Amino acid sequence: MMRRSASMLKIFGVVDGQQQFSYLIFVRHLLCLQRMIVPQLPVSDLQGRLQILQEEVSALKECLCASGALSHDRFLARLHRERFDRVCRTHPLELDGAATLTRAFALHELTVSVVSLAGVAAVRALRSASHAVGRAACRAKPAADLVAASSQGQIFVCGGYDGTRLLEDIHRFDPISHTWGSVPPMSLAREAAVAAVIGGQIVVCGGFDGQRQLDQAERFDPHQGSWGILPSMTCRRAGAASAVVKGNLVVCGGFNGEHCLSSVEKLNLADGCWEALPPMAVRREGAAGAVLREQVYVCGGNDGANTLCEVERLDLEALTWEVLPPMLTRRDGAAAAALHGRLWVCGGFDGQQSLSLSSTEHFDPHRRSWRSLRPMLARRAGAAVAVVAGQLYICGGYDGAQNLADCERLDPVQGMWELLPPMPRRSGYSVGAASDGQEEAGWLHFV
Repeated sequence: MMRRSASMLKIFGVVDGQQQFSYLIFVRHLLCLQRMIVPQLPVSDLQGRLQILQEEVSALKECLCASGALSHDRFLARLHRERFDRVCRTHPLELDGAATLTRAFALHELTVSVVSLAGVAAVRALRSASHAVGRAACRAKPAADLVAASSQGQIFVCGGYDGTRLLEDIHRFDPISHTWGSVPPMSLAREAAVAAVIGGQIVVCGGFDGQRQLDQAERFDPHQGSWGILPSMTCRRAGAASAVVKGNLVVCGGFNGEHCLSSVEKLNLADGCWEALPPMAVRREGAAGAVLREQVYVCGGNDGANTLCEVERLDLEALTWEVLPPMLTRRDGAAAAALHGRLWVCGGFDGQQSLSLSSTEHFDPHRRSWRSLRPMLARRAGAAVAVVAGQLYICGGYDGAQNLADCERLDPVQGMWELLPPMPRRSGYSVGAASDGQEEAGWLHFV
């Protein structure tokens, strides 16, 4: 025991001979005292003596550290190592030779869960401790961010056109921190698609890839950290309107490369099947879609010849369309959202001027009437739009001269628009989707 104590002193950095001798005498005194009192004293007296010994050892350690004879950090490191070894001896972990921490972190789902629970600081420390494990943790971080963000509202801006090329990027905005992040890109670059967050997964369908209109659909699972293929729509659609009702994605109209469509279909993500629904009364693309009280609204767009102001509504229970009073302004490429029991429609083109509109209006379903509202801060058509925590977010779009990166938010109670941090990249004719942390609370609004 005395030899071990001497070696421990060297490890801790106690190098002075006189100090070593004093410390060893102290340890020997403790051992002799232990032999004398253990068989004779009751438990209460032993606890008191133990407390006294702990205080004396603590005071001795402080004196040694203060004199520079003992390194506090090395002492704690050694103490941790001794305790860890004792736990390992008490609770041995039997693994085969192939089981290592590095191989465990090769399992993406496990890594995502660990990273999302541990946080950024722990990931940085892990990266410093192990390059291999740290790389796996860093690869999982974007997906882990999505998992961690599932309990709060997040906005996703998918695809679009930046003025030079079509985008497969997905940008994620956190309304609380006002910061932009990223999501692994889609498998296809596309503009004028439809998107939604359903069951915690981002679903993107259709659009235009620069050569043809698309029917392909895909979804991003944050737990897997990757995109997966979904069944294709029954026809190609770009510039369709859509909304999420009871976990189903309803897609209306669009352009198939030859003519505007009136057909409607619904995706049930649970069984992965597309189902045909009754067609709209008007063929249209570039319409704005939203859901209000579990009814799908489709507003404006164009029929291939004219810019429209017509509005119609689908009752999914009765499977019937109802024609509603037209908007105050013709709008193609507008953005729509349901907010505070009303349908809000913003921006677009009116078919008369080359610049986009900044005007907004909302529809009151009880009064069955439209009302003009305070305009946006910027002219926008083809903007991404979403609702989080009762506020309306508009991102990017095209102002008639260039694609935009700036974003703004409407507080409907105050009736005021507020400028937000811009997106990392300009994007027009992108699509917005949002999740408020509930499984079926995703909103999709597109142009």
